[in-house]
Amino acid sequence: MVFSDEDLMNEFPNFQTKNYDKSRVSRLLKKLRHTGTVNRLIGSGWPRSAALKKQLNRLTLYFSVKKICRRLTVTERSVKSHIKQALG
Repeated sequence: MVFSDEDLMNEFPNFQTKNYDKSRVSRLLKKLRHTGTVNRLIGSGWPRSAALKKQLNRLTLYFSVKKICRRLTVTERSVKSHIKQALG
């Protein structure tokens, strides 16, 4: 039997007592249908760093930390962490 989000909310009143709205339940069902589980998949989080050390070393000579972040599309925290490790 395939449940829709409305069917699921009507079948289990616990969803309404926990203040889950329809969009939240439909996202849960979509994830369940796609992956077979509602648990977080390994490696599906935000990557801690995506910059290569060569790129970072080359860019730190010419640009500020914020410009490096924009060019490499990584977080400022990640860039600062790499610089701190490089300086030792």
